[in-house]
Amino acid sequence: MSHPIHRHKRGMKNKIVQKPLSNRKKRTPKKGFFCRKIVARKQIIHVTIPQGALGAVGAVGAAGSVGSAGTVGAAGAVGPAGTVGEAGSVGTAGTVGPAGAVGAAGSVGFAGMVGAAGAVGTAGAVGAAGEVGAAGAVGVAGAVGAAGVVGPTGPAGPAGTVGPAGAVGATGAVGATGAVGATGAVGATGDVGPQGPQGPAGSLSVNRIYVANFNSNDVSVIDGITNALIATIPVGVNPAGIDVNSLTNRIYVANVNSSEVSVIDGLTNTVIATVPAGDGSGDVTANPATNAIYTVNFNSNDVTEIEGLTNTVVTTFTPVGGNPFPTGIAVNPLTNRIYIANFNSDIVTVVDGANNTVIANIPVGVNPFRVGVDPATNLIYVSNFTSNFVSVINGATNVVVTNVPVGITPGEVGVNASTNAIYVPNRDTDDVSVISGLTNTVIATIPVGNNPNGVGVNPITNRIYVTNQDDNNMSVIDGVTQTVIATIPTGARPFAVGINP
Repeated sequence: MSHPIHRHKRGMKNKIVQKPLSNRKKRTPKKGFFCRKIVARKQIIHVTIPQGALGAVGAVGAAGSVGSAGTVGAAGAVGPAGTVGEAGSVGTAGTVGPAGAVGAAGSVGFAGMVGAAGAVGTAGAVGAAGEVGAAGAVGVAGAVGAAGVVGPTGPAGPAGTVGPAGAVGATGAVGATGAVGATGAVGATGDVGPQGPQGPAGSLSVNRIYVANFNSNDVSVIDGITNALIATIPVGVNPAGIDVNSLTNRIYVANVNSSEVSVIDGLTNTVIATVPAGDGSGDVTANPATNAIYTVNFNSNDVTEIEGLTNTVVTTFTPVGGNPFPTGIAVNPLTNRIYIANFNSDIVTVVDGANNTVIANIPVGVNPFRVGVDPATNLIYVSNFTSNFVSVINGATNVVVTNVPVGITPGEVGVNASTNAIYVPNRDTDDVSVISGLTNTVIATIPVGNNPNGVGVNPITNRIYVTNQDDNNMSVIDGVTQTVIATIPTGARPFAVGINP
């Protein structure tokens, strides 16, 4: 089979072993409370009875037995209270005589004047206690006296256990908004801090389309608004791969037969550096997250890493041994994973961009040619030049989830992360297969020019640009209607497309 870049339509081999030199194509507690005890005090009424002088107190006799209780006489009327006499001097206490028998209770006389109180004698010895008589009947309860003064509050008792929460009450009405307070005075302006380091240059040339023309050894710069040619920039020999770092506004072109990468300033549309690469540098990709640029070299079977700040080679590494003939490369800037299509070994190699070590080798179809990445879904799309299908790889598992049949001899892969649509030009059927990234099925086939290969997508304008190698022009596709809306002249044999949206 002839080289995927240089071959004519139809008729192909399975492997490529020679260096190409020609020009063909591939969630309410119970409240505790206190109890107050109110003590009712009985009201005692003192009745004053006339009294003689006190005799000497007799000795205390032995206690007699308690007689039966006599009947209570009727209560006499209460006489008026006499005037209280002067208190006499207290006489000496006589000995207490023996206790006489208790006579029947007489009627109560008028209360006499209170005599002078005698002197208190010495207390006699207490006799032995007599037997307790039977309890008398309980009298009628007297009226409750006035409440006494409340005593001081006793100490608080221990808190009771909390009861279960009550139901939540209804939300009260929102109160009226209070008046806004007066604005405070503006504070003094603070000192200006030191100036930070200068950031990378911003992208000034937006909506630009860059076309690598294989035979005319130059790059056509197209205005995406007017579809007009802005500039033609000479580069190396046989440019076959192109990519754009929109953060730095740099365009990188892989030149196959001069084995170098041309660096273009998107502001001035001039080549500002030419960086040596490996033999047969056929495709290039830029990682805007790390500002690292990678080119695959299919004759030397290795990858060159370039520092985007200094435009110097950082390292050259060989992902796989043998003669894999790497022809396509792409990067996922969100995962820093690099995907390399190895044309002769029918595998896609996954490289960790942090240390350039191989993570996986994934079998795909026959002659994998180019790679497209959707960072939003972490799916990788690989065109298989001879199998005529696109392999869809899960970037998290490094497993092929499906193969989607497309046209004959699929070329590059363009991914629109905004619409989740994938565009694949088919060289030998002169059309573009549109794959839904949701269903992994072809949802449209769009006729374009002769021998289409390169494709670029502007996710902001939803325009797709496809190079027609044999017509030396480029078809512009509307991503809404999936139809060609314009054809733009380019240089000789337009092979690849880069977009700065």
